[in-house]
Amino acid sequence: MEIVASSIGGIGGLLFLALLVEGAIEYFIAEPLKKANQPTWFVRYVALALGVAAAFGFRVDLTAMVGLDAPEWVAFMATGLVIGRGSNYLSDLVGKFRS
Repeated sequence: MEIVASSIGGIGGLLFLALLVEGAIEYFIAEPLKKANQPTWFVRYVALALGVAAAFGFRVDLTAMVGLDAPEWVAFMATGLVIGRGSNYLSDLVGKFRS
């Protein structure tokens, strides 16, 4: 499998994966917890874990897109952290539009 390295496709892929992670977190974890009146403090950590899993699973390498040379596992971890954190930013943005 080829690692995603083109700028346009890579950024689009990152956005897609952040949206995918955000949707999964909101639908399967955050909303049920809110409805059950349970704490949601750990949701951001689940988003980070899903982001890392998505980066490894889809082999998305943000470090290659910006011209850095890193071992594959480090690159996927860093990319996954960006995807997971990006999903939190998307959640905040969607929340502002809803209210």
